[in-house]
Amino acid sequence: FMKELFDSMPDLRDWIKENEKFAEKYGFVWMDGNQRKRRLPDAKLKLKGWGDSNFGKKNRAMRQATNARVQGSSSIQTKVTMIRAAEYCAKKPGWKLWGSVHDELLFEVPADFTRAEADDIRSIMVDSYKWGEVSNGTDIEVMVRWGEGVPVDEWFNKKEESE
Repeated sequence: FMKELFDSMPDLRDWIKENEKFAEKYGFVWMDGNQRKRRLPDAKLKLKGWGDSNFGKKNRAMRQATNARVQGSSSIQTKVTMIRAAEYCAKKPGWKLWGSVHDELLFEVPADFTRAEADDIRSIMVDSYKWGEVSNGTDIEVMVRWGEGVPVDEWFNKKEESE
């Protein structure tokens, strides 16, 4: 599986190898555009050969090198976006940012919120934090009851039809 994956995505393979080499040399990796470090001292362990008792520690650090860059930067992205969303809600009577579920933000808003306000939320979600050249996306759902969400455009289309 891994060979097939890396053969089809050589840039991914090279990026992972670069992360591992960097961690092995310096004992950390950068997250968030070189603003935060994830320290991985076990990445610098020198293995003495087959059966070395440090193999598990070093192997774990090598896996964590790439995971830290992806998950760490993503968590920073979510936190920055939450701050922007909370600031927006503080200016809107009846609006509350409830919290996050993984990479989703949950808002409580008045039933008479507008398309423009939904567009503001979309902008907060995709523009608050840029991570390299990767564009952000978001899906916005509206729900009266948990688990019964509909896409925001569908919400407004039904609302306009009933008026």
